[in-house]
Amino acid sequence: RLSPSTRAPFFAMGRRSKSREISKARLGPDFSEDEATRYRKYFRKLGGKGSESIELSKVKTFLQRSELSEEILNEILKIATESDAENVDFEAFCVACRLVAHAQE
Repeated sequence: RLSPSTRAPFFAMGRRSKSREISKARLGPDFSEDEATRYRKYFRKLGGKGSESIELSKVKTFLQRSELSEEILNEILKIATESDAENVDFEAFCVACRLVAHAQE
């Protein structure tokens, strides 16, 4: 199961950059360093490195382990990627994982 973690601000993860500010805005102030580390581990296992993106199909297969319906997963991916993208960057991956975790509650 994917789950939201402890309460530490995302911007505390190191240098502040525009992408981190966007992430903080999209993921909320309670997005923790532990949660980001966990999601980065999953992202790398799926083939994502650094600022690279991974194929949407790989992300979808990974998220299907949540046992949420296909309809809900498609909506989550649409929200996370903010489009019908074929690739998912790390920020969108985090958003998707978080939405799945909340949908499972």
